[in-house]
Amino acid sequence: NPAHQIFCSPSGGVVRTTDYWATWTFVSTATIPLPTSGFRASVEFDPSSPVVGGIKQGVYVFVEGSGLYRSTDGGVTWAKVTDATT
Repeated sequence: NPAHQIFCSPSGGVVRTTDYWATWTFVSTATIPLPTSGFRASVEFDPSSPVVGGIKQGVYVFVEGSGLYRSTDGGVTWAKVTDATT
């Protein structure tokens, strides 16, 4: 679904939109902390996860220095998967 996007930004952390970029929701930095130096992050949608309301539910975010996080509800809530930092 092109209306649903998730991005990582060095100044804002993880943000998501479900309405073609009209509005953005920030994921709390208490949930996914920003790195203390540098910034490398990646977002991947799980191709085997279900689609609900046109939105892929399984999402992974890796933030260097912080770890790997997973969402099973399209990026609304997140849980830390591992402390792997590189």
